[in-house]
Amino acid sequence: MSTIPLAPASAPRYMWVVLGLSAIACLIPIFLPTGQRHDFTPLFILLPLVLLLAGMLLAPRRLSYHLEPDALVITRLSGQTRLPYAGMTAWQTAGHLGLKMGGMGLPGYYLFHADGLKGVLAASSATHGGVILQEGGKAHFLTPADPGAFLTDLVQRGVHLGRV
Repeated sequence: MSTIPLAPASAPRYMWVVLGLSAIACLIPIFLPTGQRHDFTPLFILLPLVLLLAGMLLAPRRLSYHLEPDALVITRLSGQTRLPYAGMTAWQTAGHLGLKMGGMGLPGYYLFHADGLKGVLAASSATHGGVILQEGGKAHFLTPADPGAFLTDLVQRGVHLGRV
């Protein structure tokens, strides 16, 4: 079994701004006078915020790609996905993730802006500069640190190169 290193985590700057403003908005009720809020408000505001931050810190560390003899295994915080090499097509893409269609955070289902794809299952550490894997009618967006070497490893295991 061979483990593939991931690309460094990245996100658009506006996402960090949205996250920061959300955190500030969650803290505002704490500073309201006692008559205008319930005594338990800080608990219900801070607990989800702490869980969100913990999830953001843990989730990227749990994502990994493993090349096994018969399949690529994607490990996420919520479990594993096994993609058999037989019938798989792969290519490097310049496309990027768009609007979220389902799931929580990364991985999840996203609109995709390239390669004629409408949506992809993203199991990635970044929003662009990755590899598309098509298997069983589904498209997966992955971001290995070295997409070229990753594709070479896949081809050696019988995966077909697609759009180049």
